[in-house]
Amino acid sequence: MNTCNIDLKKEGYILAQVHKKFTGDQVKELIVKYLRKEVGRKYLQEILGINKIRFFALVKVYRDNPLQFSIQYLRRGKTREIPEAIEVNILKGYPLKGNS
Repeated sequence: MNTCNIDLKKEGYILAQVHKKFTGDQVKELIVKYLRKEVGRKYLQEILGINKIRFFALVKVYRDNPLQFSIQYLRRGKTREIPEAIEVNILKGYPLKGNS
């Protein structure tokens, strides 16, 4: 399932740990229930642990493209990585055990 096309700052703000607590299908189901007026907004905000602005941002993303709605967070770059040239220099200075 693809993440909706919204800029990453907004995406990170909207998702704000929701993707760690709930599956995409669970959030989708809750939004659908809200849109059908089966559940109140404040109740869903409490369940999801988000504020009013984030809630309506999620609803907007769902309405814009319900078929591709996803709360999965996608990183653009790798974290905790050093450039290869620096890694090579570090390894030159510290020979591995067994190779000395």
